[in-house]
Parts: sequence; C-alpha cells; structure tokens
Amino acid sequence: MSNILIDKIRIDGFRGLKNFETSLSETAVLTGMNNAGKTSVLKALQIVFGNYSFLSAEDLHIEDNVRSERIIVDVRLVSVDDDGRRIEDFSDDWDIVLKAANIEHDLEGNAYVAFRSVFTTSATQSNFTRETKKLAVWEQEGIDWLDLQTTTRFQIPTEQLPFFYIEAQRDILDDAKQRNSFLGRMLGNVAEHYSREQVEKIETMIAELNQQAIDNSDILTDIQSALSGLDSTMDKHDSKVSLQPFAKKIRDLNKSLSIQYGTESDSFTMDYHGMGTRSWSSLLTFKAFLKLLIKSLDDGEVCRPIIAIEEPEAHLHPNAQRQLYTQLVEMNGQKVISTHSPYIAACAKLSEIVCLHKDGFDTSVGVFNAEGLHKDDIRNVERQVILSHGELLFSKALILFEGETEAQALPIFAEKTFGMPAFNCGVNFVGVGGYGFYAPFIRFAEAYNIPWFIFSDGEQDAINGVASAVKKALKDDSLDINNMDNIFVIPNGNAYEGYITSLNYLDEFKAYNKRYIENTETDARAIAGKQRDVDRLTAADYKKKAEENKTTWASIMALAIVESTKPLPPLVNTLFNKVKEELTNV
Repeated sequence: MSNILIDKIRIDGFRGLKNFETSLSETAVLTGMNNAGKTSVLKALQIVFGNYSFLSAEDLHIEDNVRSERIIVDVRLVSVDDDGRRIEDFSDDWDIVLKAANIEHDLEGNAYVAFRSVFTTSATQSNFTRETKKLAVWEQEGIDWLDLQTTTRFQIPTEQLPFFYIEAQRDILDDAKQRNSFLGRMLGNVAEHYSREQVEKIETMIAELNQQAIDNSDILTDIQSALSGLDSTMDKHDSKVSLQPFAKKIRDLNKSLSIQYGTESDSFTMDYHGMGTRSWSSLLTFKAFLKLLIKSLDDGEVCRPIIAIEEPEAHLHPNAQRQLYTQLVEMNGQKVISTHSPYIAACAKLSEIVCLHKDGFDTSVGVFNAEGLHKDDIRNVERQVILSHGELLFSKALILFEGETEAQALPIFAEKTFGMPAFNCGVNFVGVGGYGFYAPFIRFAEAYNIPWFIFSDGEQDAINGVASAVKKALKDDSLDINNMDNIFVIPNGNAYEGYITSLNYLDEFKAYNKRYIENTETDARAIAGKQRDVDRLTAADYKKKAEENKTTWASIMALAIVESTKPLPPLVNTLFNKVKEELTNV
C-alpha cells in the first residue's frame, strides 16, 4: 500500500527563515540551539495546512532593519511505501485526491505534486491573505527557487491532509475542560456511538445514582434544600433547581470526567499529578483521537495526518522521554518534532534527524547522508556519537581529542579564554577514546554543519591516526592535515604531558603545589617539609606525575597556568583563537 509524504519544504520571509530548504521524513526530528528556527518550521507547516490567522507583521523576516514584504512556503508531496521509501507513482486513491493535472514527474520518472503558498499583508499589516498555486516544476537548473513559475490555483485537500499542532504547553486537565480540545471532541462524540435505547438506559441509571447520592448525604440534601429557594425566581412555574453530582447527560461527560493514576487500591486524580504526567497524558489522548479518526474512514477514503509536535519532552525525565518517542512514532501520519532533548534525538534514526544551525542571518540545515557508507560506519555514528553524546547536536563547535588529559585541561583553558565556561558559548569537548576513533565524530559534525577542531598528540602513530580518520570521514585521500586550519598537532612528537611540561611553567606548577599544601595541611612542620619536597621537583618529575595520574595532574597544571600571569600554552591559545573566530560567524 502506498501513502504520501511531505519530503521537501522551502521557506522564505518567515520569522528567522530566509531562503530555507529542508527534507522531511515520515518522522522528522528537528534539533539545534535556541532560535535556530525549529518552531518556525512547524509554524510554516501550520500556515500552509492549517490556521494562519495568528500571522502578524512580527512574523515577517527582518534583515538589516528591512522587513520582508511576503512569506513564501513551497511544499512537495511524493508517494512512499509502507517503509517510507519513495516510489514511482501515487496510488489511484491519492491520484483522485491530488488530481492528475497537478501531478508532475522528476527526471527519474517519480511522481510529485508541488505547490507554493504566498502570504501577503494589507497596507495596515492588520491581516494576511493566502494564495496557493501549483508549481510548474520543483527545481530548474539555473533558476533560483524563488523565481520558479506558478500556474493554476491549487486547492490543498485539507480533509485528506488534516494538520494538527501540538504545543509545548499542554495539560490534560485543560483538555478535559475544553470542548474543542482533542479529548473534549472525543468525549463530546461519545453519545453518538450509543443507540437511543442505550443512552436512555445509561442516563436513567445516572439519575438514580444522583438521587441516591443526595438522599444518603445530609450535606447534599441540605445544599439542595437551600438552593430550592431559587425556584420562586424562575420564569416558568415548573422550574426546579437540583444538584447533579454526576453528569446528567452523556454529552456532558467531559464536565465530570475524572482520570485516575495509581494502583488499583491507591490512586489519585490527575489534579494531584505533576505537569510531566499531565503533559504526557495529553499527547496520548491525541494519539487516541488519531486512531479514531483513521478508524472512521470509509472504504476507499484516504487520510494522511500532518502532525507538528513542539518539545514533546517538556516536564518528562529521560526514560519517559525515550518511551514517549516510541509512542509518537507509532502515530498514524507524518510527524515533525522539534526538540531540545538529546534523549529524543538519540531515539531517532540518523535519517530522521534534521539539525538547524544559525549562521549569521541564515539558517543552515544538516542531515546525515548515509549514501556510500558501510553499515558499520553508520552504526558507529549512531552508537559512539548520537547515543552517547546526543547533546552535541546543540553545539556551536566541537573540540575533539584523544582522551582524559585533554578532557581535564582544555575546559579550564577555555574558560580563561572566553571569560565563561565553554558550554555557555556552545562549545563542547569530546574525548573520542583514542586516535583511531575520530571518524564518526567528524562525519557527524560535517553532516550537521557543526564546526569541528582536533587537538592531537604529536606522536607519529597519533598523527597517522588523525590523518587516516580525516581522509576516511571526508572521503578525500588527498587531504593533508598539515594544511587544515582546524587541526592542531602538538609539536616535537610530544604527547600532551610532555608538551605542557616542556614549556616555561615549572615555577607556576610549584607555586600552585605549595598553595595546595598550605590549604590542606594544618601542621606547620608538615607544610614546610612538603614544600621543600616541591622545591626539588623538576619538569621531568611533573611530566611523570601527569602521565601516571592523568585526571588529577592535568587539571592541577591547567589551574596553575590560568591562575598565573603567564599566557596559555601557544598551541592552546592558537586553538581557542580559531574557535573564537568561528563563533563570531555563528
């Protein structure tokens, strides 16, 4: 059985998005730092397929204090099989819905439907109008996509392509109260699924239950008796005020619905549960709504829901986020999910992750292209990077190195350089676990447009390992790492410990060492003796200490340097100056 998919979308003039294009899959997970444009992509889908009444002048793109005059959103629909793979033709049912005159074919003979929605505003910018037309072609050599020609008016089949926007702030308690929420709409339709006889029987039972509740309660009886004083004010002589502890009519089920969570013997209403449980419950009721929607289709009817989900991880702990993601994937329809969660991203397939990255005024898009890669190479990126370091998707820059020593020292040097912790600048440090394991991280960074740097030991094996990894990851055997300005190799064949102790920091190491002894020892004689021992230490002694206890002495030496008046090690300084240069472009 075939279905359809929005496989590409282009956006221009909307919020922070200008000349923007991305591919989408059956489940697309949009990641990236704040203000990269993730929510804007969801909202762009909403104004095309759903409600655009929220648009205001503030939604128009601004650059150099010039506001865009219109918003353009292009959408391409293609046919896919049950596994989400593109196939040649639409099914007969979708042919009828999309109309044969709207269907075009690309150079490979695959069918598609492409249309453009243009949103323009009045002179007062008080409201927008939308005009949707068919695109003659999706792309044409030598022509910018914004200049492509449109033809006839295109009617989006919204009944067959219903759009749903699930906001980050969701609460099942609010859903239960609102008749137009997904839960409210389902509850409001409950009566339609009973026969008239069943409705009368159930409502008679409810009336008897209400009366029993009042008759057996002095409090309820007294309240009803007191309220009977209103009877005399009613316009009709037969009017009567009565208490209804339980909903009198099935159509009012949402007004008295109580959702209980807990064990069979000890449960609490949803009011007593936290926002995580309530938010999660709201999403699950939407899932039930979708199931009923698909179930209600008649034979021959087709429906492909388009679901934009904003930050599904809100208020949920990591394991709950992972479980929720599997539940979202099971939903019928195309899901476009924006997230800040490395746990959500780690659950997604590499082909599903779309990483948005701000580059000045522009937003670049990173997707992982697995073409030509062995399955082991793909698995290494998934296992070593995404599963273990999902937070890297939200980086502005990656600094890669072999192991523990650099992991302790480089963040200390970075904080000295940037005047704040490196993560505040979006810089992440990653120990890859040895010089033979750089390739997955380089592939990852290249795919998702994240600037990367390598700080490598200078031993020949390490240099060879870096060179091999870079050539393999970038698929270019002609590369010379000596000519790459993002790779920094420690000189003179040294490892980090040999490099740092070869510089003129011996006095700084000793001074820091002595201060540490003063702060940790209480006996004056012991302090004096240990400080004399420190005076006898040589650079070779510190090198040995650093090699034997990397995690302790790397940070001690780094702190000794940053707390002194001397500049940082030259190679470290060069590295961070290059990183700072890169960050100014982000």
